[in-house]
This record gives sequence, C-alpha cells and structure tokens, in this order.
Amino acid sequence: MIRKQVGGTEIILIPPKFEDSELPNYIGTFLQPSMIDIIIDHDADVYSTDGTLLAKFRKSSINPDYQDLFTMLLSNTPTNPAVVVALPPHLPSQ
Repeated sequence: MIRKQVGGTEIILIPPKFEDSELPNYIGTFLQPSMIDIIIDHDADVYSTDGTLLAKFRKSSINPDYQDLFTMLLSNTPTNPAVVVALPPHLPSQ
C-alpha cells in the first residue's frame, strides 16, 4: 500500500487483496476484521495499483438531498462493521 498527501486529500494505492479466483468463496459472507487493512476517516481517493479509481471518500460531504436515503439504507441493513452504501447509478453524484 502506498499513501501520499495531495492538498487536503490522501491518495492511497492498494494492491488486490484477493485473487479473482478466490472471490467466489466470499459470496454471501460478511467481511471479517482480519480482512481490513485500513479504515479511512478523512478525505481520501483510493486507486488500484493499475490506476483505476476504486473509491472517493469525503468526510461530512453527503449531499443533503440524499441524507434521508442513506439513513433509510443504513437502518435496513444487518448490524455489520462492513456495510458499504453507494448511490444507485440513476442518482447524480455531488
């Protein structure tokens, strides 16, 4: 993992955690704490080592128009430290 600061945003380059052939073994399972290498709690852009953008995290920047949607989605998910919520593709991003 490579981490560097650019302005107020951290850039993180991460190698694959699993081989593609291993992924079917994890379908329908929960993420385990031992699988987590980093917890992002600040502005960051995450890229694969080939330069593909994987995620952008901006602390405190959920569009107010979507806050109710996120609240509803989070309240309907099982208790799990690995809940990931994303905008449906038809909704515009900020």
